[in-house]
Amino acid sequence: MIKFYDSIKQMRQHALDVDAVNTPIIRAAENSWFNNETAEETLDKTLYGDKTLVPKAIAALNKLDTQIETPRREWRPSVAGAFPSVPDAIMGRPTPMRALTQIPNANTPVTLGIMLTSTWSVSCETIANRGIATLALLLALTRIRPVTLYAINISYGKDTGEDVRFVRINTNPLDIATAAYALTSAGFYRRLIYGIAERTNGFDGAWPARHGFDYNRPRPYIDGLISRCGFDKTSTLIVPPAMDGDAMLKDPLNWVQHQITRFLTVNADEIEGY
Repeated sequence: MIKFYDSIKQMRQHALDVDAVNTPIIRAAENSWFNNETAEETLDKTLYGDKTLVPKAIAALNKLDTQIETPRREWRPSVAGAFPSVPDAIMGRPTPMRALTQIPNANTPVTLGIMLTSTWSVSCETIANRGIATLALLLALTRIRPVTLYAINISYGKDTGEDVRFVRINTNPLDIATAAYALTSAGFYRRLIYGIAERTNGFDGAWPARHGFDYNRPRPYIDGLISRCGFDKTSTLIVPPAMDGDAMLKDPLNWVQHQITRFLTVNADEIEGY
């Protein structure tokens, strides 16, 4: 199943409605697995946000290239295309046809999705550092173009073999406190979203079991998810889940820069570390 929440507040209410913080998996875990947050603290920060790590994200922002261009489609002159331009043909121009072409545009809206899901052994500190990098990317993008931001969780679900939850975070204007908390805190998704998935869809701690998910190569699954959700692949960037040994965890900022490169290259081949 794929579920969209219009806001973190809506997701939080769902967690309260199903008592997500008291499922068997959640109760069995040590509090350190939730970044040493109590259930009450997690619920409070989900409502009010947490700006503690924002200065680190701003510092990281200076290391990223903010001149990011995303492609949009325009009808452009071409020697072959979908339809002719009669004036160009009459004047004998060499490009009398019109073809739909990808061109860079600094104002093209971007959909940015951050998969929060992680391998169980990934530490809260690593998740925080990863979140700082993705928050820096978000800040870079929002300076130069409209951004729609989703926090995403993927896991096993009993109904279709997967449980995918998109939680929209307000970016117009940018709710920096909530974004910072959601992207950097293990407590947010491990306690609330895992709890919802366990309570409502049989989450048992496993990764998705359908739609081609491969732990060692998540890109095809992510590309498929983009298509299934109806997003435009040319203007959508989804950061994969946190897994042991991946490049994102080793060097988050360098990984983000690689993803920007891939994002800007239409029909790009595999980028190392993805």
